[in-house]
Amino acid sequence: MTEAEFEKMLADCGPELTKLSQFTKTGMAIAHALQALKEMEVLAPNATDPAAYWKFEAALTMFAISYGRLFASGNASRLDRKDIPDELKGVHDEIMSLRSQRYAHNDEHHSVEEKLSIEKRGDRVALGPMLSIGLPVDPLFFSEAKKAVEHALITMKKRSDKVLKRLESKTGLNWEYDVGEYDPDICDVSDE
Repeated sequence: MTEAEFEKMLADCGPELTKLSQFTKTGMAIAHALQALKEMEVLAPNATDPAAYWKFEAALTMFAISYGRLFASGNASRLDRKDIPDELKGVHDEIMSLRSQRYAHNDEHHSVEEKLSIEKRGDRVALGPMLSIGLPVDPLFFSEAKKAVEHALITMKKRSDKVLKRLESKTGLNWEYDVGEYDPDICDVSDE
């Protein structure tokens, strides 16, 4: 194939290549979410230690925001809640609640309780803001959250495989697109 023929083929495959390019942001969000989960699992046993707490909170923030990006309306390759299996909808909803109510917006979230300390000091009253912040350090949360992220990865792999099949049909060439690693025990990656 000449360079000109190759360029024409790429132009003819523009819609498919654009679609695969849009998967890049989703793939990065999945990678960030998985990395954050790994960090959280390591930090969880010591999360009450002040130094570990801030690292855990940073990893939890990164996880919730990254996972939320997979479902954000501005993401051209976004996933939908209906893409989540019923058994993972509970953890999905909790992660999305963390993202929306605890991190992305200043809404009420059940893991954060605002308090006010009140202390009488002679002829004055001293007020102090306090927060009680809960952390999801339950190993079950990590396990279920990882399954939800890996399911998102598998969904993206299935989508990219469909695009690759269209490219192969269109060009007669083999095309590859690496969406990352997955655990086949978590989700079925066979063609539907």
